[in-house]
Amino acid sequence: MYIPEYSRKSCRYKVLMHLMYDAPNEKKKKKKKKKKKKKKKKKKKKKKKKKKKKKKKKKKKKKKKKKKKKKREYL
Repeated sequence: MYIPEYSRKSCRYKVLMHLMYDAPNEKKKKKKKKKKKKKKKKKKKKKKKKKKKKKKKKKKKKKKKKKKKKKREYL
């Protein structure tokens, strides 16, 4: 496209041509993707198991048999 008002060497011509042709070809600015915030997982508290106390078995005491002393007979 020739515009007689502007000489090719003039700065205004270059600016005009730039606006006409280069503008649509300019790279579109990339939209920044919004980073999704990661949800923090709540840590489940482990329940402590209560230890069952073992009942101690009572030992049965064995009854000792008393030995009967033999009476000695003296001569």
